[in-house]
Amino acid sequence: MGRVIPIGEFSQMTRLSLKALRLYDSNGLLPAARVDPSTG
Repeated sequence: MGRVIPIGEFSQMTRLSLKALRLYDSNGLLPAARVDPSTG
């Protein structure tokens, strides 16, 4: 498995907002590989 990239870092790299990334995840467009249970 590759390196785990936190959502904030991925957001900066792609210039997508956290809100957009979470929306894409919930719609199955760009699903997260793993979600940290302590932070969601």
